[in-house]
Amino acid sequence: MVVYVDILFMVNFLMDLTIVWAAGMLLRLSIKPLRLIAGAALSGVMYIIVLYMPYGGRLIQLAAVILPMTLSVIIAYRPKNIKELVIQVLVCTAVSFAAAGIIFMVMCFKSYGHRDILSGFSYKILVLSSVSVYIAIKLGRDILRKTAGRKEYYDIRLCVDNRSIDIRALADSGNSLRDELGGNEIIIAECDTLKPLFPPDFEFTDDAVGMFSVLSATSFKTRIRLIPFKSLGNPNGLMLGLKADLAEMKGHEARNNIIIGIYCGRLDAGGRFNAIINNDTYL
Repeated sequence: MVVYVDILFMVNFLMDLTIVWAAGMLLRLSIKPLRLIAGAALSGVMYIIVLYMPYGGRLIQLAAVILPMTLSVIIAYRPKNIKELVIQVLVCTAVSFAAAGIIFMVMCFKSYGHRDILSGFSYKILVLSSVSVYIAIKLGRDILRKTAGRKEYYDIRLCVDNRSIDIRALADSGNSLRDELGGNEIIIAECDTLKPLFPPDFEFTDDAVGMFSVLSATSFKTRIRLIPFKSLGNPNGLMLGLKADLAEMKGHEARNNIIIGIYCGRLDAGGRFNAIINNDTYL
């Protein structure tokens, strides 16, 4: 049997990328694409190295399998302590078992009537299985939300320059706003709620460019952003954004990749929430 190293690397890279991503989604961790890719790439290289290592007993082989995934998790999510690391690795292992089960099932169906189950193996099955896991988790989560018919709210504390405010945000599946250049998540918040973060004499208006010019002369000049957006009736809009130092929510990892989008109006007439986040921000 001929094994091509480049194909083996790509298969392991894709599978590890899917597994570690799925674990992050399930644990609601902060997912950073570049770190995820770097972790999966290192894991793919280590799997190839392990393949050429001489057999050294079951324990050594088990360690050789777990180590690449552990390093991938460390690079992708930077767990704060051993407990977090163990939980993340265990969830990755559970997801990998689920993916392996899908692959084995497909192989059994494909090799039906043959004695050798391995005759049903192909790299195409591996790729399709990883894609299936991604789609199942991504779409399944939204379907469950719609079936339950409930809205999710998050109480979040935003910290900017030693000042902080508390907001209540609605997780909105229709909000796809994101800082594509900086890789930051965007939380849209009402300007009235954000006033304690700004100078007392600062006036909020619908003119994002004008507010940008005013804040450029203050200590906020390194924090402010102009965020392009599209909405019904406004295909080329601009929103003023402010880079937060930290966004904290109980039960979730604190985030430092948040930009606060300033909305000069009311987001909910009933006052149930004063901010909007994307479904993926804390999931």
